[in-house]
Amino acid sequence: MKTKLFPIAKITRASGLKGEVGVRPLIRQFDDYVGKPLFVGFDEVLARDVKLEKVTGVKKKRRFLFKGV
Repeated sequence: MKTKLFPIAKITRASGLKGEVGVRPLIRQFDDYVGKPLFVGFDEVLARDVKLEKVTGVKKKRRFLFKGV
């Protein structure tokens, strides 16, 4: 069975006391996926559903805070 998950970004750094992370987009349509359901993991069976709680910064210098990790 073909997996329906594919990578849209790679975590590059963690910062702040609450665990915000910087990410590097891997696809051009990265911004389109930010508002949709997101998963963290390498495999469809092991992936965890996460919610995007907060976005700070602009363009390539954005940081994301995920809830559920």
